[in-house]
Amino acid sequence: MREKKVLNEEEDKKKIYSVNEIAEYLGVSMDCIYAMVREQQIPYVRIRRRILFHRELIEEWVKKGGV
Repeated sequence: MREKKVLNEEEDKKKIYSVNEIAEYLGVSMDCIYAMVREQQIPYVRIRRRILFHRELIEEWVKKGGV
């Protein structure tokens, strides 16, 4: 079983997250995150080839029930 990562103080202040970091935060696989991005089920921004997530938007999305 995968152990959930505990955010340290510096990471907690971070405002932009990568696919890997969001997968860890939500407790799902990276494949799941990529599928949600592909199906436009999760708020994200794309900068060139990178997929990034704003912490505030993800927290708001989770509070509203996610997908």
